[in-house]
Amino acid sequence: MRFTGRLACAVALASLALSAPAIAQEWGGEDDSVRAKTLGEQWGNPIKYELRTQFASLHSSYARLELTWFDKYSSAEVTQVLFDDERAARLDQYELEYDRKKLTVRVKYPCPTTLKDNETRCTERWVWRKASREFDLAETTSTNPVSENKEEIFKMIRAGKFDAVRASIASIQKKYGDDKVPWIPLYTAFVERLHGKVVQDIEERDYELASARAKAFFVKTPPMEFPLRCPDHEKILICVGDLVECGCTDPHVQLEATVEVAEMFADITRALHENDDDALAIRLGERVSAKVPNHSGLRLVLADAYWASGDEKKAGDHYAAVRKIRWADKTFIPKRVFDRFTRPEKSKAP
Repeated sequence: MRFTGRLACAVALASLALSAPAIAQEWGGEDDSVRAKTLGEQWGNPIKYELRTQFASLHSSYARLELTWFDKYSSAEVTQVLFDDERAARLDQYELEYDRKKLTVRVKYPCPTTLKDNETRCTERWVWRKASREFDLAETTSTNPVSENKEEIFKMIRAGKFDAVRASIASIQKKYGDDKVPWIPLYTAFVERLHGKVVQDIEERDYELASARAKAFFVKTPPMEFPLRCPDHEKILICVGDLVECGCTDPHVQLEATVEVAEMFADITRALHENDDDALAIRLGERVSAKVPNHSGLRLVLADAYWASGDEKKAGDHYAAVRKIRWADKTFIPKRVFDRFTRPEKSKAP
C-alpha cells in the first residue's frame, strides 16, 4: 500500500515549532508504546488497527497508525499505514471509531495550538475508496470545546438565562479548571446587558428602576464571582466591600481597564446618583475611575455624588479633574463644575 501523506493540518507541530525530525526512524523496538485492537467488521471480516508511539520531545510523540483488513477482491489480508509522523498526542490520547455503513475510520486526538492549549482536538476522517482499494484522508477538522461553550454562554447571557450560564461555568470549571473559564469576558457581557437595560430606563427617566437593577446586580444577586482570592491589580476590581491587602472583603469580579467599561459605569452610576443612591454610585465609580482616570463623564458623576453626600472636598477634586480634561479636549463643561471646584472654603468664626 502507498503512504498516504502527513496530516494536512499538523496544527500542533506547526504552532509549537518542534525541532525534532518529523518521522520516527525505526519501529518495533522496546521504545514503542503499542495499542492493537479490532475496530469492527468490514464485509464480514474484522478490521484491526495497530497504533504505536515513541517519545519525541516533552510536547510531542512520534506516531504510526496502520489498519489491517481482509480484501475480498485480492483474497488476501491487506495492511495500510495511515500516518507515520510527529504529533502532540500520546498513545492513550488517541480515539478511533469505525463506521461500517460509511466505511469510514475516524481518528481523534489532541492538537494544541499553543503549549498551554489543552482543549483543542482534531478529527481525521479516513474513507475507504473503491478505486484505490484503501482508505484516503477525506478531511481533518479541529474543535475547541471550551471556546464553543464560551459562545453558547455569551448567547445565554444576552438572553438573560443566568441559571444556565452559572451551570455552564461550573461545567467548564469541573472539566477544565478555573483558569479555562473566561471570567473577565463573561462578566463584561453581564455588565453590557445590565448597561443596555439601564440606558433604556434613563431614556425613559425611570431612575428608580435603573437604580434597582444596578443594586440587584452588584449587591443583592451578583451574576457571578471570581474564584481567585487575589485579583490582578492592573485591572478594575468590582466589589461593594472594603478593599484589603489582597482583594475585597466580599466576593469580587474584574473588568479590563478600558474607555468602553468606563462609559458603561458612567451611565450606571448616574442612574444610582439620580435615585439618591450615592454611596453605591461612589463605591462602584471609584473602582473604575481609579483605573480609567481620564474619563470625564464618570468623574463628573462621581463629583455630583460626592457633592450630594456633603463631601465637598472630594467633589471638588473630581470637578477639578473634569475641568482639566474637558478644557484640554475643548468639550462642554457644565457651569456647576466651575462654581463648585472654585468654591471658597467657609471662613472660620473669630
